[in-house]
Amino acid sequence: MIVYGFYGPSGTGKSHHVLRLCHELGIDDFIDDGLYIRHGRKVAGISAKYEPNKMAAIRRAIFDDPEHARMVRQAVDQYNPEKILIVGTSRKMVRRIAERLSLPSPAHWVYIGDVAKAEEIQQAQYYRKFHGQHVIPIPRIQVEKDRFQQLIERVRAIFVPQAGQIGENTIVFPRFQGGRIQVTQACLKSLVRYVVSQDPQVHEILSVTIPDELDQAMVLNLSLYDEIPIPVVAKRLQAAIRDIFLQMLDQLIPPPVIVVRHLELRSRGHVFFGGSHK
Repeated sequence: MIVYGFYGPSGTGKSHHVLRLCHELGIDDFIDDGLYIRHGRKVAGISAKYEPNKMAAIRRAIFDDPEHARMVRQAVDQYNPEKILIVGTSRKMVRRIAERLSLPSPAHWVYIGDVAKAEEIQQAQYYRKFHGQHVIPIPRIQVEKDRFQQLIERVRAIFVPQAGQIGENTIVFPRFQGGRIQVTQACLKSLVRYVVSQDPQVHEILSVTIPDELDQAMVLNLSLYDEIPIPVVAKRLQAAIRDIFLQMLDQLIPPPVIVVRHLELRSRGHVFFGGSHK
């Protein structure tokens, strides 16, 4: 395994540039702020940017917790990448992370100034200092019950000309920086519609109602095909929706209410059917 070190002072935009750098170097896996990220998706770890204070964030980023380090090392062993990049504020920090994760010492080094212009670094430092913005290089929205502690919003995917999509970033205002969370209902509806549309028994999604508080049940009005009993399909959809909310938003939600307004017969026309599943 070849280890790359990507380093630079805090707030200079490393997490913002790491996806592009990995694409240019042909690297699919990297470690950044306590997370193991592969193909632009979190595989293991806990983000240091969600810690309640700066000292806890530093400990998280350097894998001071043995269980955290074990979890990430186990995931790295599972995928066994040929190359992996470690992000840190200094070479010393990168070496310490590699040691904590039982990885080889970095063989190649990249400084933030090698991939970012001076004005880009200054802009990143400005937003960190005056706006408290941090970046997580994954398309993940973190939602907690206390939704007024952080603000997370999705930003556009990073593109490299003629290279296709690399991945996405999430802008985060950590709790020790203040702020709040805002997740639009349109975003949540899109997530639900996508998951439901993947089920082969769903003929049409008639409506999706998302409550203001996620501890209340959402309501879906659907049209289903007739091959499988409705309760079986409804329970499957409930499980799929709850799983995606837990995976993408770290939010455990009540089982959605599935209302079947129409039953479509694939080969014999259609009939209308009214019913619900809670």
